[in-house]
Order: sequence, then C-alpha cells, then structure tokens
Amino acid sequence: RRIFGDVSACRFLVVGSGEVAEMALDAFGSRGARAITVTGRTYEKARELAEKSKGSVLGFDSFRDSLHLFDVVLCSTSGEDHILTRETIRKAIAKRPARPLFLIDVSMPRDVEQSVGDLENVYLYNLDDVSAIANENLKSRQAEVAKCREALEKRAGQIWNQLLFSSNPPS
Repeated sequence: RRIFGDVSACRFLVVGSGEVAEMALDAFGSRGARAITVTGRTYEKARELAEKSKGSVLGFDSFRDSLHLFDVVLCSTSGEDHILTRETIRKAIAKRPARPLFLIDVSMPRDVEQSVGDLENVYLYNLDDVSAIANENLKSRQAEVAKCREALEKRAGQIWNQLLFSSNPPS
C-alpha cells in the first residue's frame, strides 16, 4: 500500500502453490486485490490455488516473460536456485517504464537474487524485511490497544463516580 496506494488496481503474481502462497493469496484478497495470477512448477496445484482465490493460472515455463504485466510478485517456492535473476527483472522493468515492481521473496533459500533490489523502480523484500514490517505493525496495534484501554478506564471511572456520588444515572 505504501508504494501503490489502492491495491485493487494492482496485478499480483504468486509464484509457488504451497501453504505460504495460499496464505499470501488470502492476505492479498483481504486487502482488496482483484487481479491475482498463480504459477508453480506443478500446473495442477497452481490451478487449484488460483481457483480458490478466484484468480487465473499462468504456466511456470512462461511466467518470466510476463513479469512486466504484474505490479506485485510474491515468490514462495522450495527450489534450490534463484528463479528471478537481475537480468530477468531488468528486462521486465524495461517493458514497464516508470512503473515500480514490488517483489516479495519469502522462500528459503531465496528465489530472487539479492542484487535485484538495486535496480531502479524495484522494491525487493525478503523474509527478514517482511518480519520487520509485521513487528512494526504489531507494535503500532499494541500502542492503539493501550490508548483504548486508557480511554475505557477513564470512562469506567467516570461512570463509577456517577453511580457512587450522584442520583443521576450514567448515560
């Protein structure tokens, strides 16, 4: 959201069809993503996952040639090698000038070469970055809970005092 604003207009590609990919699809959908595509080494698993998320499926052998069509790419495979190299992403960016590409690599080992993050208009986040963002969001929510608790305690005290010292019932 920080980069694209309204995610309903963004095109998402999920590379992988395992449990983490499924959770990511749920998260994207809950935030308003509409254009979701899934690809994976096993076409049938990718198709099933795409159907669950009301998305489309893309053949694994051809997804690299279509990267320029997507705004957000989440990689979650169990492969040993990088599936997205600096050169692959450079070519995709050349086909989408002035439009950022947001890459999320939650694979271990990593699916995306680290140097990809140095390219202009490419935002690469790995598992460590995602964890840091989640922790930041948790701290923010905890601070809001503390504020709510204070407000509730204050109001409860006011009501209690009204009950004890007044003949007027609380509102």
